Amino acid sequence: MEAGPLRDLDPEKLKIEIRRWAKAVVAYARQLSFGAVDRSES
Repeated sequence: MEAGPLRDLDPEKLKIEIRRWAKAVVAYARQLSFGAVDRSES
């Protein structure tokens, strides 16, 4: 993503970036929670 004022960003590009970032966060959180579950069960 380019640095600069938010108003200069393409709203569609911004939406795609946010969605991609959110997916990465969800995947990371899921990994962490699965890791916690695995550790507590073994």
